[in-house]
Order: sequence, then structure tokens, then C-alpha cells
Amino acid sequence: MSCCSPETSWSFPERDARRFPCDPIPLPIKTDKAFAMPRIPVALAFAAAVVAAAPAAALEWDLEPSIATRYDYNTNTRLLQSGHDSGWDVALTPGFRATAQSASTAFTWTGGLSAVHNSVIDPRNRVDANSGLAWRYSDERSTWALNMNYVRDLTLASELTTTGYLNQVVTRNAYTAAPSYTRALTERLSATLGLTGNWSRYGHTGDNGLNDYDSYSAAPGLIYALSPRTSATFTLAGSYFRASPLDSTSQSDSASVGLSHQYSERLQVSASVGYAHTRSHVASQLQCLLPTSAGLVQEPNEECEFASPPVTLTTVPGADSSRNSPVYNLAVTWAATELTTLTASAAEAIVPSGLGATLDSRSYGLALAQKLTERLSASLSGQLAASRFAGGTSLGSNSQYRGLNANLNWKVTQQWSMDTGYRYAEVLFPGGSSSLHNNTVYAALRYDFTRMALSR
Repeated sequence: MSCCSPETSWSFPERDARRFPCDPIPLPIKTDKAFAMPRIPVALAFAAAVVAAAPAAALEWDLEPSIATRYDYNTNTRLLQSGHDSGWDVALTPGFRATAQSASTAFTWTGGLSAVHNSVIDPRNRVDANSGLAWRYSDERSTWALNMNYVRDLTLASELTTTGYLNQVVTRNAYTAAPSYTRALTERLSATLGLTGNWSRYGHTGDNGLNDYDSYSAAPGLIYALSPRTSATFTLAGSYFRASPLDSTSQSDSASVGLSHQYSERLQVSASVGYAHTRSHVASQLQCLLPTSAGLVQEPNEECEFASPPVTLTTVPGADSSRNSPVYNLAVTWAATELTTLTASAAEAIVPSGLGATLDSRSYGLALAQKLTERLSASLSGQLAASRFAGGTSLGSNSQYRGLNANLNWKVTQQWSMDTGYRYAEVLFPGGSSSLHNNTVYAALRYDFTRMALSR
């Protein structure tokens, strides 16, 4: 039976005693050892946040608290092969948005907590969270910026749309820090430097096919203004990825050139194209293989120890590989009328993942936003994501995600708003051998409290 064939069972998170054949290989490695965030990148991000906090305290802040409730009904909550796993969840979400601005400095801080009850996924009750901080400071020639984000959510929704891979339904804690600097060298030429750190941690890592990972990148570049409406860019980038408990690393180097042009007040187009070289390494590990009706299937080491008779662990040799691949990005924004906006995007990039390796990811998106009345607006969007393991690392098969979202938003009063919509999601595997899909309808009610001004 081929991997991810129609006969394959997708009954997770409560899986059978057999490990799903398409799971990323070796799971039970170093599960008793924490994979902590490196101290230096965290210290740099913390130091930047402290520097940003000093001027923030002297500004006047606008605070906008809110509270929302949301109900979702899904026809196939965990995307099972059978296509029948209907369920619902209800959430209560208090949140806030705080902003502050001066002639040279701007801050935006957002956050929210969601108490969620789900009828299908265990544990039935959970708490999701998100928080983001954006800081920007400019003088006559330089601009400093810092973006920091924290998200606590489920991998099913969050990573499927990014990577195109269907993962176990577990909690993820993701942290991002992205400082940047731009310096005007002449009236037309500017130098830029962007740094990014990503840290992702998963519940029960090592038992669910997912791997905690750290990822870092640095991208120096040049921007040259060809005209008031046209600019060209040249960027070099380097990135490093490390996963655990699957001991794997990836390094990517790329170079790209880009062009951005504002055709009119309503049409903006930007594009870049380049090439990346990726080197990947997977260390040797011990693997436990148990015979099943599907052949030899990998299991946690404990399953081998208590099997009757006991099964010997097998050593899987490490592997080194490399790959050259194109990278590109296209973004188009067109305000067709004062009430209608169309956006389109296409990208190919090397992205980190919890699957134990970086991915060559292609993504495409198209969205239409329409303002129907002063208080009523609608949107329709589609997305496609397709990924394969970068550097030729063979940890699983490729997959593809397709999504469709229709939304209707009604500003009932100055404080009250309603949001309703429909989502369709589909996961495809090579050769069209298997297709998983679900349908979701949702409704949300939100109350925005009166804006408050805070100052020292």
C-alpha cells in the first residue's frame, strides 16, 4: 500500500496502536531532554524590547478593550479519511489593542485570550492566546523597527495553511522576534538589515510526529529608487534551522532581486525572484519497527521493549543532502473602485516546520473585498499551499492544501459587530490517491469598549 493511500486511517489524535506510515521518521529520540531556546537570540530580543519600552512609557496611549464570543461547526473536525467527524467549538475571547504615536515613534500592542470548549478534540477545554508588539522609530536618515509575536493555538488550523501538511492535533506555542534597520545612504539608495528568530514548541513532542524547532535568518539588502513610484531591491539571506527530538539541521543561503512599482493610486505591484541553496543533515538514530498488516511500522521505543516477544531497536544511519531551488514573491493590490479591492499573491520560499526539516513551500492566494454599505462588508478568498521537504530529506510524502473562505461583517452599532462566514479546507496527496476535506460555518459577536487615553 502506498503512503497516504485511501485505505490509510487518519483517526488522530487518538491513533491506533500502529503508527501512521506517513509520520515523519524517528520519533522517540531525546524525549527526556528539553530543547531550550538559545540564550543569545532571546537576550537580544529582550534587550530590544527594553530599549523600545523607554520611549513608550513617555507617550500617550490609546487603549481599545474588546470581548467576543464565537461559535464554529465543522463537518470533519480532525480531517479524518472517512470524512465524518462533525463537531463544534465555542470560544470567549477578551482582547485589547493599544497604540501610541509621536513624530518619530509608533507603537502597536495587541493581545487576546480565548477560552475554548470543543466537542471532539481532547482536552475538550483549552486556552488559546496571542500577543503582538510592533515598534518603529525614525530620524532623518535611519529607521529602527521591532516586531514580536506570541501565539498559543492548535497545529491543525495554524500550520496546515502555512505548510500544506496535516499534523497531529496538539497545542503549539510559537514565538517570533524580528528586528530590522534601514539607513538612507543617498537620496535614492538605502541599506537594510532584517533579522528573524522563530521558536516553536509542541505538546508531547516525540510522541506525535512533531519536533520542536528554532529557526534564525539574517537578510542584508539594498533599495534603490529608480523613480518616485519605482524601486529596485537586492537581498542576500542566510538561515539556520534546528529541530529536536529528531536531531536535524538545515542551512539555506539565497540571493534575490526585486522590483516594486505603483502604477496608479489604486494599483501597486511588487515582485522578487532569486535562488536558494539548502544543506540538510539528519543524525543517526534508533528506530523501533513492529510488524503490522501494513508492513513494518515505526513505534515509540517503549512499544518495542514491552512487545511479546521484545523487538530489537534498529539503527537508522544519518543522512546529508543538498538542494538548489528558486525563490520568488509576487504581491498585487488593486483598488478597482472605492468599494472594491482585489489582492493576489504568489510565493516560493524555504520555510521552517515542526516536521523535523525545512520545506520548499509554494503558496498562492486571491482575495476580493467588497464594501456593500457603510456598515456591511463582504470578502471572498482562496488559498493554495504545496510543500516538499527541502534539501531532498526524505521524512515523508509531499502534500497540498486548498482553502476557500467567504465572510460577511456587519457593524451593528459603534460598539457591536457581527462576523459570519464559511470555510472549506482540503488536503491532497501525490497522485490524487487521497483527499481529506471539511466544511466550517461560523458566527461571532464582538463588543468594543469605549477607547481610553492613558498617559503618565
